[in-house]
Amino acid sequence: MKVLYGVSSVGLGHARRSLTLANKIRKLGDYEIDWVAPVPALSFLESRGERVLPVCSRMKTLSSAMEDRVSHGRLKDISLVARKSSGLGRENYNELREFLGNYEALIQDEFVETMFSFMWDRNPPLPRKRVVITDYFQIETNSWNPLSRVVTWYANRMLAKAYSNSQLRIFADEAESTPKNLPKFEIVGPILEQILDETREDLRKKLFSGDCKMIVVVTVGGTSIGKQILDFIASNEKSIREGMGNAKLILMLGPRIDRNLYPENSENLEFVTFTTEALSYFKAADCVVAQAGGSTLNEVASLGTPCVAIPIKNHWEQQVNARKFSKEYGFQLLQYDELNVGAVVNAVRIAMNSKYEPKRSDGAERAAKLVSDFLKN
Repeated sequence: MKVLYGVSSVGLGHARRSLTLANKIRKLGDYEIDWVAPVPALSFLESRGERVLPVCSRMKTLSSAMEDRVSHGRLKDISLVARKSSGLGRENYNELREFLGNYEALIQDEFVETMFSFMWDRNPPLPRKRVVITDYFQIETNSWNPLSRVVTWYANRMLAKAYSNSQLRIFADEAESTPKNLPKFEIVGPILEQILDETREDLRKKLFSGDCKMIVVVTVGGTSIGKQILDFIASNEKSIREGMGNAKLILMLGPRIDRNLYPENSENLEFVTFTTEALSYFKAADCVVAQAGGSTLNEVASLGTPCVAIPIKNHWEQQVNARKFSKEYGFQLLQYDELNVGAVVNAVRIAMNSKYEPKRSDGAERAAKLVSDFLKN
């Protein structure tokens, strides 16, 4: 069966879980999977040797919709993000449209371009069998601006319709129930890459040079939004390291941040350019400092590594994620406007004293079986 897999270009978490799921699906049947995704998801899939449609190089990233609306760690208005995402999605759909009829099935990990095609095309030529995968039911806004609230309401109405247009709907996280205005979802839990067999000690020897007593990995995911965090750590690395007992700092830049903006690597400060092996760094670390994207926090929790989460202000999803993982796993919360040397050092120290059992999830296996059974019937 020829399957097209569309992946959201907001960050890298969608690409990691999509490839994890695709590999599980391939083991359950004879499926030929092609991929469609703008950068940075495109970069991830190409690096892993997957077959992506050439049209991807002409598509625009939806990461820019969020990047343009976040300043100093604060999201100005989610409704503006929704509006720009819709415009970019429509442009990408027009590029992609002619290829959709070549496939028997479509899997969509929050892939706006096809999920919302009914808004831009009376008769979108989508494959007959459609699956949607997501980890949120609706968007929320803290704004009391009437226009913002109307746009958010309309976006959620269209989102509900987008979900209903797929026959199989998978929720890739925990959820007590589906909102009454939405069709039924199969709730499978987080879809995570297989936990690494290598020990933390072996990974440290492979990834880092020198004798490192303590390693702190700072990651900002696949967008450029977290650049402020990286800039702060890099500018204050000596004071931060000394406050942590002369720790080694590893700053993971991601595909949307220019390596040339930072100095050369030194004995105690290293910059890691885009890599598909983020989990190896997370497991090797004594502590991870990250934004509060759901995929990243689930991945860190699956490895048992202490974590400091820095959520984007007014980003409803990241704020909820940060509170949840703080309560369940002892992750420390730090806000963007609290970034100072003492706060960072203190948060890392407290996080490292919060021991927890690694989070286990069979979400990938459960989702793969659901998808394979659906495609076969």
